[in-house]
Amino acid sequence: KTINGDLVAPPTIEFRLGDGSAHPYLLMAGLAQAMLYGYSLSVQEAEQLVRDTDANSSTSTNGHAAAAPVPKDFNQVATELERFKHAFAASDVFPKPMLDSLVKHYRAKFNNDKK
Repeated sequence: KTINGDLVAPPTIEFRLGDGSAHPYLLMAGLAQAMLYGYSLSVQEAEQLVRDTDANSSTSTNGHAAAAPVPKDFNQVATELERFKHAFAASDVFPKPMLDSLVKHYRAKFNNDKK
């Protein structure tokens, strides 16, 4: 802590391992794209993203914002993929038709699971 009591910590990332069925190359490409996206943000944009994430977070036991909750169903996965599709599609690492296909697949899976 500083003299003012502020916490001092270096910038960090949180990496949650994907499901065992995740394609390892796509998983690592997604991580790389997310990091590049973060580095491309202005300070104001990054602070807004942190505020948005904190607003959707639960509070941990130490009083600090916890990580945003993991999507609970395929519909939430599709929504988050749509929300950040532009970051994954940057530099054509993930082609837009592939991302659109995944969103469609997850929405259909969610609708089938509800039946």
